[in-house]
Amino acid sequence: MAAIGVWEEECARFLPDVPVQVWHGFSRKESKLARSGIIITTYQTLTRDMEIFNKLKFQTMVLDEAQNVKNVATDSARSVRKIKASSVFCLTGTPMENHLEEFWSLFDLSFPGLLGNLRSFQRNFSPANIQELQKRTEKFLLRRRKSEVLTDLPPKTEIRVPTPMEIRQSKLYEKARQEAILTLKSAGPNYIFELLPQLTRLRRLACHPDIGMDKADPTQSGKINRFLTMIQEEIPKGSAALVFSQFTDTLSIVKNALDRLKIEYFYLDGKTPQSKRISYVKRFQKGERRFFLISLKAGGVSLTLTRADTVFHLDPWWNPAVENQASDRAHRFGQKQPVFIYKLFSEGSIEERVLELQEKKRRLFASLFDSEKGWTESNISRDELRELIG
Repeated sequence: MAAIGVWEEECARFLPDVPVQVWHGFSRKESKLARSGIIITTYQTLTRDMEIFNKLKFQTMVLDEAQNVKNVATDSARSVRKIKASSVFCLTGTPMENHLEEFWSLFDLSFPGLLGNLRSFQRNFSPANIQELQKRTEKFLLRRRKSEVLTDLPPKTEIRVPTPMEIRQSKLYEKARQEAILTLKSAGPNYIFELLPQLTRLRRLACHPDIGMDKADPTQSGKINRFLTMIQEEIPKGSAALVFSQFTDTLSIVKNALDRLKIEYFYLDGKTPQSKRISYVKRFQKGERRFFLISLKAGGVSLTLTRADTVFHLDPWWNPAVENQASDRAHRFGQKQPVFIYKLFSEGSIEERVLELQEKKRRLFASLFDSEKGWTESNISRDELRELIG
């Protein structure tokens, strides 16, 4: 939803004479839908209103954050493929996040059939002959690196911050780790799905031993203790910071800690209404508060938060591209200061192995796009899972 306001502003800036309609919210009525000009909507709203949109024909369809329709099995992906449009543009910083089939999915939206159907694509292309795919598609991809278009952009520095777990946290983590090992040993062919709950639990325990519980004590987490020390003693007083986590439970614990310290902040997750999102962003940019706590999936794209010169990632995501996009809320056009990105992780935990996995997959992605972006594979072996558990 954050992108709606951005597109509305940019349309007014570059196409002031073209009528623009935002199709979103509870007051939608078919009789009010524009038959000309530009219509801005979300993938979710489009899916719900396909009966209406099926009646229209568009000259152009632009799919922003197109990675959201990379999976051909989802309702959103099916919906955009049903739209009648003469041309389709896919805009994304991560054209491939998990496997090559996702790249095929987006490419096939803009150039149907050029890479064959999905089955023939799977038969003809793999990481082993990825250069051939690069040659086949390079003429149809328009890629812009920040270093090319934002030549005056200040540097960004990524710093990994290892943190020891607290004693109780470490004991609970080790117990969960042993349980995960036993599950993997006894798991059948669907071992990934059988182990997924335990992997998630390990990742949550690496954040806090009581994550998800009411009034969890922030001091029981080595990582949160380290974060609080950094913002009070190591980050310059004039700096502003974005704080990302994939777990809203972790952010809730951080909120409680900041409340105790009487440190003001803004907070955004998937439940934050669009009107409040816009308000929080504007107020943060004006310098009203120094800290912005953001759910990784809810606020990792489509926001401009250049008031911040510091970014914290409280837990690593499998895919570094997702983290990079989140960090780029600060490191983007309009940023005047060098940006420091701190990636906190619990020593000896699954988080350490996730960071190693990120580097491995980043290199595979680079072979196709020559990019700093990264991707993860969905087909992970038992041995790799065992290595991940530790």
